[in-house]
Amino acid sequence: MRKIFWTVFFIILLCALLLLPACGEDVGSLSLRFEKGILAWDAYSGASYYQVQCKMADGTGYFVPVTDTSYTPPSTLSSDYRYKVSAYNKNGELIARSKEIFYHLGAGTKADPIEISNANELLSITGKKSVTLGNKTVSVPLYYRLTADIDLTGQTVSPIGNSIKPFGGVFDGNGHTILGFTLTDCNSDAACGLFGAIQNAVIKNLTLRDASILFDKNSGVKKSANYFGLLVGSSKASTIDNCHVIDGSVEILKEVITVDKTYTLSVGGIVGSATSGCITGCSFSGVIDAQYGVLNAGGIVGSATKSSLLDYTDFYLLNCKADAIVQATATAYNVQTGESYAKAHAGVIAGDLSYTTRIASVLALGNATAAAKRDLITPSENLVSGVFGRTNDNRGTMMTPMYKVFYSNTISHLSGTATDLGSYKNYVYCLTEEALKEKDSYFVGSAYALDFDRYWTISEGESPELAGISTTPEPPALTFTVKDSAQNLSSTFSLSESFASILFEIGLAELEEGALFDLSTVLSALGIEPEKGDRIVFSAPGCKDVTITLKSNSLNCYLEYASYPSFEMTPTLFGGYKLVDAAALEVYDFTKANHITITILPQENAES
Repeated sequence: MRKIFWTVFFIILLCALLLLPACGEDVGSLSLRFEKGILAWDAYSGASYYQVQCKMADGTGYFVPVTDTSYTPPSTLSSDYRYKVSAYNKNGELIARSKEIFYHLGAGTKADPIEISNANELLSITGKKSVTLGNKTVSVPLYYRLTADIDLTGQTVSPIGNSIKPFGGVFDGNGHTILGFTLTDCNSDAACGLFGAIQNAVIKNLTLRDASILFDKNSGVKKSANYFGLLVGSSKASTIDNCHVIDGSVEILKEVITVDKTYTLSVGGIVGSATSGCITGCSFSGVIDAQYGVLNAGGIVGSATKSSLLDYTDFYLLNCKADAIVQATATAYNVQTGESYAKAHAGVIAGDLSYTTRIASVLALGNATAAAKRDLITPSENLVSGVFGRTNDNRGTMMTPMYKVFYSNTISHLSGTATDLGSYKNYVYCLTEEALKEKDSYFVGSAYALDFDRYWTISEGESPELAGISTTPEPPALTFTVKDSAQNLSSTFSLSESFASILFEIGLAELEEGALFDLSTVLSALGIEPEKGDRIVFSAPGCKDVTITLKSNSLNCYLEYASYPSFEMTPTLFGGYKLVDAAALEVYDFTKANHITITILPQENAES
């Protein structure tokens, strides 16, 4: 009897357990999601109101009743959040609920970036925020990291950043791909691309596939200087690193138009126009077909220069490849006299280079052609093409430094304007189709070879490809503490990865002897203005203290993280920073430093 009892008991218990899920079938399911920082869900039939539950990382939380199908969380503090939404009928009875979803709001710092996982989040990024440091309010860059591939196919896209408010943050694609980006309108702004305009920014580790810009004569292009790039329209003092466009297409103003000679267009497969900064480790494959009054078109960049002849901040293009067909057609002429103003500079790599500091480790495949609609009356010197359309030489000896440049013999010239390569003639190589696929053609093991140990790879029967890694050194993390003579703390802060002047007004000076942080602007941003006779003491754990006595009212002192002993040599990279006293021509070793304290001793305290 006891055996039968326990058998019946376990059967009843098993049935009860099996029936438990059925009890929940009367409660429906809500689909919960995050869109641009807004919690949203579909309306549920019979629901009179909804209740949002939030649990935070510190164990606290809250409940909020809402009648809409969305809720904007009030907190902007970086934290982990868990959300759940329940639906109730008019009698207050639970009729549906969602599964709990997790949301992490990053702080926008390098250590805790804002994560981007969908198109809405991508297209709503801003780039920077304001913080108070010392007695100054300054703008600091926000850090973003892509956490998933994003498909923009069929979506209406507006560029991130514009000429008035450029993107100024750090965007890490994290090795992901953005598919199907198409731009057909630029809101009448001069800078057009996935990122319209950027300044003091970093964009890295990102791939665009099947991206296109398609503009006809009615597309609202401004009658002024215009910049079109699939990744970036206009880039100023910024770094584009390890970014790739695969099967890209740019078609601008396909129909003939008549424009004034002052209207200029710069079109690039990666960047339309770059002013200072650098493009490194980038590649483009596809077609560029642009038509405008006066234009520059290039597979990597349309035009590149520094901001002025006297500016120390130059432009670098290193470790890049383009497999491109580039067609540039100029249309500017006087409709009354027939006089041609047309100028077209077409390059497989770059359309127009002015005062660039260094072009090195470049591979160009494909072809570039420059033409004019009224070519019978257009001077031939205005229509130039090659690996580079126009270089800084004014139809004379090559002035743009060129090293490790390899190109296909399908391209007519290295430069459309240089009649003499001068001292750079031994560092550029025109290869046949067969030679392009042979590793030995790239002088493996010599100082003027593509670096197959780090940045380039090659497969049998194929031309070299980029290895898809960052090609610019990331400086060691470094924080500062600034103190006065009484040891009062003024501020503690970190250097920006982007070396952006937007942060503490720090400018990255690309000088022959190195890349430098100007420390006087750091102090100035914090409201500290040293005077002649003051002593500035630099100290760091593991490093010898350095004291600099000011000979004038300015601190002519820099932190250097990389050295370029000459253009003919690969940059010598330090494992850390070196302190450079430019006034005394002294260099001090701070390579072991990860935190530097700067103490200001006024002249009256000099003997204390």
